[in-house]
Amino acid sequence: MTVLPGKKKRSSSTRVRTSGRVIKRFVRNILLAVNFVLVIALLLAYLSVYLNPATTAFPALFGLAYPYLVAANIIMAVVWILFRKWFALISVAAIALGFGYIHNFIRFTNHGEELHHDLKVMSYNVRLFNIYEESERNSYNKMLQLFRKEDSGIL
Repeated sequence: MTVLPGKKKRSSSTRVRTSGRVIKRFVRNILLAVNFVLVIALLLAYLSVYLNPATTAFPALFGLAYPYLVAANIIMAVVWILFRKWFALISVAAIALGFGYIHNFIRFTNHGEELHHDLKVMSYNVRLFNIYEESERNSYNKMLQLFRKEDSGIL
């Protein structure tokens, strides 16, 4: 085998090291791209609070996925801490920007006494007020009497 002048013959171990670096760089770039997508999705979730869903409904979907996006960003931060410490700051900064939103989903402390309000839900099946039946039972009047009793405080 002849070697051209100016070019060195590469050993097989050099080729393995070079291909290993290429694979590591490729995996790192894929993880970095996934991390940026997760950070952008988390920022859209933060933005969804301020946008009216009647005009733009797309960011509202990210607001619904907020707990999962925070969990995914925490996982990405842990992965980056294990491999590249500086890249972990991307996810940590995104989580820190919306730290106030976490309290909407998780209560850390209870300040003071909670007020308890009574809520009554009533369902009255009126079957179209027996419109198709000739019946002695008049469900419409019975329902109105029940509402009048509730308004007077009997119930």
